[in-house]
Amino acid sequence: MVAAIAAKGITVSPTVNVGYRNWADQTLRQRRGEIVREIIAAGCRVLMSTDCGIPGVPHEALAGGIEVLAEMVQLPPVEALKLATSGSAELLGLDDRGRLEAGLRADLLVVAGDPITDLGALQRVRCVVLGGEPVEVGRS
Repeated sequence: MVAAIAAKGITVSPTVNVGYRNWADQTLRQRRGEIVREIIAAGCRVLMSTDCGIPGVPHEALAGGIEVLAEMVQLPPVEALKLATSGSAELLGLDDRGRLEAGLRADLLVVAGDPITDLGALQRVRCVVLGGEPVEVGRS
């Protein structure tokens, strides 16, 4: 089945979110991670998503979802970041964002720490720039 998904170029959205940390059935959580790992290894197109807005998954929980995905799938932080930024932007046809480059939309997230080594840093937001303009955010 995974090979067929990859061969057809189907985009997969595993919808991993912070709520997965609270699953009572860790065997099911582990199996879900294995399946997503298999999907990525097969070269399937994977879009980062969280099902935000459902109970226990607030809209601002994407950062936690990226961290949970990396844990479940055993992805290095930099690969999880690529999947959530430039990889997802590319799959959504958003060619003007997802990477830092002259002429692209200037959406930036400034955090305390280094998300390349610690995805938890994504939850320590210091500044957000949206379309080149600073956005007021609370301090964490």
